[in-house]
Amino acid sequence: MINAEKNCETEDRPMTKVIVFANQKGGVAKTTTAIALAQSLALDGKKVLFFDLDPQENASNTLRLKQDVPNLYDLMTAPDGDTSVFDACLQSVEGCKNITAIRGNIQLSAADLMFNRQGREFIIKERLEAHKSGFDVVIMDTPPALGVLTVNALTSANTVVVPISPDGYSLQGFYQLNENIRLIKKYSNPQLKVGGILVTRYVPNTIVSREIKEIAQEYAEMAGTKVYKSVIRQTVLVSESISAQQGVVLFAPNSTAAQDYRAFAREIRREELMKGGIEYGNEESGLSTKHRRNVPDLER
Repeated sequence: MINAEKNCETEDRPMTKVIVFANQKGGVAKTTTAIALAQSLALDGKKVLFFDLDPQENASNTLRLKQDVPNLYDLMTAPDGDTSVFDACLQSVEGCKNITAIRGNIQLSAADLMFNRQGREFIIKERLEAHKSGFDVVIMDTPPALGVLTVNALTSANTVVVPISPDGYSLQGFYQLNENIRLIKKYSNPQLKVGGILVTRYVPNTIVSREIKEIAQEYAEMAGTKVYKSVIRQTVLVSESISAQQGVVLFAPNSTAAQDYRAFAREIRREELMKGGIEYGNEESGLSTKHRRNVPDLER
């Protein structure tokens, strides 16, 4: 258990940004990407708060979060106004002193049935509001469905990033998600924006990868957003990093995927974490090299 330092935001420091990763289609490297961004920003000295909203707990397991600590279920079911639960849920992440995380819980698989009161879409936002100023950025990983958990994340967010893989189903997932984002902007979070579409599992020099980028650009224009310049190349090291319960940025920092994620993080820094051309939140990275694996730039 750790106590998050609450720093007041000043005119010189932008409000803490909340970035949500979402797609109603699974298998698009959403969790991998959320963790990779958190690790990349931590490497750059940013203080990151990571929420695992997916009841499958994949992000929690990859970050090696403890199971005997209060988690998202406890946070969401706590009485309104009980601020002590938030601090009790916070965990340090092994090897990354700049990342603090809140573990998911499989009990939240029934969240749509559990939370049926009016205003249920604001539960996480209300819990987070008084605590987020101690961090530079909040990153949320969501389940591949637009239930109450994803709606809570989007209601809390400034920006949603939509990962897609080279298949038509993931773009269809983006289309469905975007329709629901329009409703959320109308009813619960008018400031929400789609930061962009991120192409993952990209295999260079293949027809399907080239076509998906072109189609993604068309979808992005229709949705009033963009496709990120960075693409995340496919590599077996991502799967190996998951088996090792580490994000790829920490597990294989020289890999093409890690390099691609670092490039994506630079895009996020320029677009989301700057004010008046000045970047904020640069501290020591605090990322341990103990578990890193040195691999050549060319993938196996």
